[in-house]
Formats: sequence, structure tokens, C-alpha cells
Amino acid sequence: QLYQTPVSSPPITPPLLPSNNNNMALQAQDINNLINAIQALDNQIQNQTNAVANNTNRLGQRETKLIKIIPFAGGNQDPVTWIEKFEHIAVANNFTDTRRLQIIPAYLKNEAAIWYTNANQQQAFGY
Repeated sequence: QLYQTPVSSPPITPPLLPSNNNNMALQAQDINNLINAIQALDNQIQNQTNAVANNTNRLGQRETKLIKIIPFAGGNQDPVTWIEKFEHIAVANNFTDTRRLQIIPAYLKNEAAIWYTNANQQQAFGY
């Protein structure tokens, strides 16, 4: 039998590019562009991460009944003070703005309830 020893070919060397300042400037600009693109992408990822975290936090905050809302009946009750207390209670109970508007009529009694009903009817009819 005849054995042949494999002949190794010489290593291939890439062609050398001429080293000039123009080429180096282009490479530096490409590197800067790449760095800027990576930073912009990092900012977008961070914004998305923050948005997801904020949504997750909102989902985790369920409406509670920590503090009872005292109805407003008018008379000697100060409406501004009542609204301020209602807002504080709504925050403590994790009411959304929409929910606040939905439940506030239930806490208006006597003259306040009549006023609210009349005001909403007038709005519905465009008065």
C-alpha cells in the first residue's frame, strides 16, 4: 500500500487594506454610529421596561375599602371640605378617576342628590 502524506496548503492571508487616514476616519464614524444606535436601543428597552413595570404596579393595586366614605347631604356640611376628604379616601382606597366619577353620585344625599340629578339631566339635553 501506498500512503500519501497530506500536503498542507499555506495559510490564506487577507489582503491588506491601505492604511490611510480616510479609512480610519470612516471606521471611527461607523463605530460612533454603532454606539449611538446601541444607546438609542438601550433607551427604548429601558422605556419599555418602565412601561411594563408601571402597568404591573397598576394591576397589582386593587380597589379597597380601607376608609369609609361619609355621604354628602348638604346642610351644614362644607362641600369643598367633603370633596377634599373624598379625594383622600379615593387615593387610599385605590379608586381610579373613572371609578371616582362612577361612585360619587351614590354618596350624594337629599338636596345634593337632587342637584346632581338635575345638573346631569340638563347636560343630557344640552341646556
